Amino acid sequence: RGRTRLEVYYGVPTAGLSASGDGRGRLKRGISLFDTDWQPLLQKVAPLLYRVEENPEPGTIVIDQVDLNLRPGRYYLGVQVEDPVTGRIGVYRREIFVKDYDTDSLMISDVEFAGRVIEDTTQTRKGGLNIIPLPSRTYGSSRNVLVYYEVYGLTSDEFGQTHYRVDYRIAPHSRGRPVVRVLRSLGRLLGQEQGEFVTISFEQTGESESESSYLEVDVSGAEGQHDLEISVTDLVSGST
Repeated sequence: RGRTRLEVYYGVPTAGLSASGDGRGRLKRGISLFDTDWQPLLQKVAPLLYRVEENPEPGTIVIDQVDLNLRPGRYYLGVQVEDPVTGRIGVYRREIFVKDYDTDSLMISDVEFAGRVIEDTTQTRKGGLNIIPLPSRTYGSSRNVLVYYEVYGLTSDEFGQTHYRVDYRIAPHSRGRPVVRVLRSLGRLLGQEQGEFVTISFEQTGESESESSYLEVDVSGAEGQHDLEISVTDLVSGST
């Protein structure tokens, strides 16, 4: 309907946050959205409740998600979180550009890095998947890397079916060869090449011009930063 769904994920480190004796914490969350003329389009303040773990791992964060339906264009976004007990405040501001996905050409959404992907038939969005975002994009050595994204503008063949290939490329910033093992994905695995970087290819089919997809890989032993590139090729139209 001429709008784009924008999902905003952010995390608040639990270190230093206050909590009540019942194992629950409470933060005060504010979000604001302005157009390019700095006219307010949204200003909302709401409580953010979370459960306090007894022995949290270092780097544990409270994760929150805010969903907005916006017309394509440029905006200014602000998120503020306050600990009402200590008075500590965290503020994040960013200029954002909302893309227009109302087109017949092949497009891919932004990539959502996730902590968990759960199959949930009650979910009407995201292909029946419940995605727990990981805004830090930082994974511990024992955690699997999960990514979710959506593909738009796929072309149907004469039988009304879409047919496309997805290529993943994982490359480390520093020297060393990451060992990657595919755990879950949609589609048929075509092959995996291991070298200075890892390339994994899948072939997928569907019945809609828009499809959801995700990948879960085990990268145990890998350290440091890595680049992930996802390439989608429509095997019906030939576009990439």
